[in-house]
Amino acid sequence: MESDYQKSALTNDAKRSLETDLIDGHCGKLPARYLEPMFRVQRLTDISMAQVMMRHSPAILFAGNGHVRNDYGVPQVLRSLEPSKKRVSVGLIEEAQRDSTAFAELAKLYDFVWITPSIDRADPCATLHFGKSESSK
Repeated sequence: MESDYQKSALTNDAKRSLETDLIDGHCGKLPARYLEPMFRVQRLTDISMAQVMMRHSPAILFAGNGHVRNDYGVPQVLRSLEPSKKRVSVGLIEEAQRDSTAFAELAKLYDFVWITPSIDRADPCATLHFGKSESSK
């Protein structure tokens, strides 16, 4: 897997995007010391899923939006390891985000975007705590 990790290395922009998404996905509360290990876990998870897909091709992967992004997710790994194979990524974006300025940027991350109904849910950041003075921001 380490060889595939090196072969599918991210661009600097994609690395920054993943780091930002890891911090934002943890409500800006992710302690800085956890960023590199979480980054590595995310990448190794994507590489592992890509390896399974390559062994069982043709395949369909149903995964979270971060794992199906073209810039740093499983499609990026597949493109690096098997550039001649065709792949398509579909991002699911809630209706509430459709009219936001971020929608155009989100849509660029996938080959297709599927608009889904918005869901009312509690703020996950309200209960996320890592401890005092450990925030990465």
